[in-house]
Amino acid sequence: MPSRDITVSSNFISLPSNLVYISEKIQGATSKVEVNSYFPSKDKLKGVVWLFQGSGGFGKYWILRTEESEMMDLLVANDYAVITVDNEEVTQVKDLNKDGSLSFDYSADTLSNLDLINIKLIKNYFIALGKFNPSTPQIAMGFSSGGGFAEVVAAVYNWSASLSHNTGVVDYTADKSKVPHYQNNSYHDDGPNVGSEGNAKAIANMKKYNDRGIKNQMILQLPQPLHAERFARIDSVSVSQSTTAFNYLKQIGLLDNSNYLIKDPSPIQMDYEAHPDKYPALKAFSVSFVNEVFIQLKAVYTDHLFRSDYNGSALKFINEVLKITTPVKDEAKNLRTIFYPNPANDYIQFEKPLQYMIFNSGGTLLKSGFEKSANVSDLPSGVYFLKTKMNTEKVVISRH
Repeated sequence: MPSRDITVSSNFISLPSNLVYISEKIQGATSKVEVNSYFPSKDKLKGVVWLFQGSGGFGKYWILRTEESEMMDLLVANDYAVITVDNEEVTQVKDLNKDGSLSFDYSADTLSNLDLINIKLIKNYFIALGKFNPSTPQIAMGFSSGGGFAEVVAAVYNWSASLSHNTGVVDYTADKSKVPHYQNNSYHDDGPNVGSEGNAKAIANMKKYNDRGIKNQMILQLPQPLHAERFARIDSVSVSQSTTAFNYLKQIGLLDNSNYLIKDPSPIQMDYEAHPDKYPALKAFSVSFVNEVFIQLKAVYTDHLFRSDYNGSALKFINEVLKITTPVKDEAKNLRTIFYPNPANDYIQFEKPLQYMIFNSGGTLLKSGFEKSANVSDLPSGVYFLKTKMNTEKVVISRH
């Protein structure tokens, strides 16, 4: 139970009654590229959001997967057009740059980067169809490899904003891009080029945006407790079924007293797939449902996957960049961490116990914990960054 009374409010969003994502093959630089799209009427259209998947992934995952589709629904409900595009290597099923994966090209060369050329051609295709105008705001969003590319394409073509999930931030865009950038990473990310080193790199690169006066926002999502209703976001799953699955996970000891996962769910999933008889209660559910359960467990554990929990903040960032002042549907309040003193000497006190991390100005993680105070007596005087689930605050440690 919370230590004080809290008020929770929610908004329900309505999707267009005519919502159908159109899938088509559009001629790119060398191949026909799979593209999925939806466009509201031009009188309502606020902007176009392009969505890119990670290495080996397909654009249609933004429609088919639970977490990604939550983002799509929110954008569509708020009158944004959405376009998903496969990368050139996935389209050709060929590792063109010989890096061992089918991923987007991060180079800034608009004459040789086939992914950049494809985006330009596809954009012109939709403009010719009258779906939007050349002046319509363009926003790039992506996950993993697609997140890095979102940062690149927005910088190269001078779009309105880029939003990236689970990447280390691209070095040369952090140094030179003038495009507002939103970064959302996961604490336990073990994906390619991320992990603790990638997260530290992202924090350091976001500081470059900040130092150059470019609008930016960085979220490092910390693990969160699992709620009994979490699985009800999966299509065709009721709250009752979700609660049953939650109780089973609690029963077999995968959750602590506060309902945080006590271990990485990925090895548990591999053990389940190799030895399903060890998990008899899961036999009552379909294989697809169990797979979705593990996806949700990885989301709350903050593994390497797209997470919808911060969709409201992403949409708010886009609206702020475009100077749209109408209320965001399904938007959470921007809460701040209450702590004192600042400047600090030996301890930082919090209003209540919370999970925190302290980084130096270079993005190196120095301390973390779940407490009502943080002992900083061993840190030298200087400027640090306090990261919690709510936001990141600057902390000054000063000793005389």
